[in-house]
Parts: sequence; C-alpha cells; structure tokens
Amino acid sequence: MVQLSELRRRKLEIDIGAPSRHHFHFLKFVTEGSGWHWVDFTKYRVARGDVIQLRPGQVHAFDTNSDHEALLLVFRPEAVSPDLLRRLAVNFVEQFPLEPHDLSSMVQLLEFIQQTDEVPEELRLSSMVPGILHAILSGLNELYLRRNEQAHTPAHNRASELVFRLETLVEQESKRLSFADCASRLHVTPRTLSRACHTVRGMTPKRLIDQQIAMEAKRRLVLGDETVEEIGFDLGFSEATNFVKFFKRLVETTPEAFRQAQRSS
Repeated sequence: MVQLSELRRRKLEIDIGAPSRHHFHFLKFVTEGSGWHWVDFTKYRVARGDVIQLRPGQVHAFDTNSDHEALLLVFRPEAVSPDLLRRLAVNFVEQFPLEPHDLSSMVQLLEFIQQTDEVPEELRLSSMVPGILHAILSGLNELYLRRNEQAHTPAHNRASELVFRLETLVEQESKRLSFADCASRLHVTPRTLSRACHTVRGMTPKRLIDQQIAMEAKRRLVLGDETVEEIGFDLGFSEATNFVKFFKRLVETTPEAFRQAQRSS
C-alpha cells in the first residue's frame, strides 16, 4: 500500500505517466483533489471518493499533471480466496464512486495495512494483512451490489456469471473464438449465451468476443515490439490483411496508426 504522492516522489525506472501492464490487482482510492487515470486507453475523470479498479493484464497510466492524492493497493491473485476474486470479477467495473462515510471506512482499513508494514516482521500476525484485504474487497463488493440492487436479480446474477466465464475463456485463449465454439465449451446453448450477453453487456456474444480480441491487440501494439503480422497471427488470424480489416472495423483505424498515435501522445 502506498500513497500516490509518494509514488510520484520515488525515482522509478519507469515513467508512471506512460502505459504499463501488470499481472496483479490494483485499487486506487482517490482521497483528495481531482485528476485523470487511463485504463485500457479510456480516460477516466477521478475525484475524491472514486475507486479505480484494474484486473491483471489491463493497461493503465497515471496522471502526472495533477496533484490529486490517492491510496494505492496492489495484491496478487493468490492473496485472496478464489471465491471472492470470482465475485469481484463478475461485478467488475473500472470506476466506482464511494459515499464520504464509505470512503472514510476504507481509508481507515488502508491506513491500518500501512501501519502493519511498520511492525517488525517477527511481531506481525500472519493473518493481519490478508484479513484486512478481505474486509476491503468484500466491502467494495457489498457496496456495489447494494448500489445496483435492482439490477442484480437471481436471473441477472446467473447471466453475469456466464458472461464472466465467456470473457475468462477468451482472455485465457487470447485467440478469436467462434460464438458456437464458446457456447459449446461453456456447456450452454447459443441462445442462452446470447441472452446473457445482451442482458449484461448489451451486445451480441460475437461483438463481445471481438471487442476483447481488439483490446488485447491494442495492448500488444502499444507495449510490445511485435509486428502487426505477428500480433494478428498470435490472435488467430491466418492473414495479416484479415487482422488489419478486423482491427479497423472495431477501432476505426489501422493497427500501425493506433500504435503510432498512442506512442506519440
């Protein structure tokens, strides 16, 4: 756990204002001021009470031009029970606003984690930090469900769970899969999968799958040195021209133009 102002002061080898990709979970609790945070090439306006949440594999960048303050919490997937991680993933949103009293409660828990870091390791209870982390994550999940109580009927929860499984499958494969293949591998009918995607994401399964592949392509274009052809082949396109057409249809620009625009911004 670290304060954003402290992170800015550190002499890091990387520019925190440049896009980066990590393999851990990240939570940013904005405590003072306002500014921006970039998540997967979307610019989010943040102010006191906002929480920014990132999953492993997402790309993000800090705002280095404002002086807003935040508490940053990072943890690896193995630090939390699989069930809690699944519930968080099913209800995942990149930005979530907290009420003042809820922010105050979260800050108290975060500061307690910070204080335990100062306790000598031989005196520190092994269950202390994991217990606080569980309380923070469970609290966020409960607040989200309470805020969206009307939407989260049993039927909606089942649909959300199925969409989460679909998105996880596509993410793990990192290849463009067919709608029918996904339904088969998830052991549901195409109609059930289609209905769930419309309910939760407001789009067809094909559109959802394509958007995930396009996002993975954008991440690799900006952060890696692979050629457009190599990225396309790795994502399941046998011909570079097909990948370029696919990318342009989803992103409205070519892969190379997107790479140059992001790297020059």
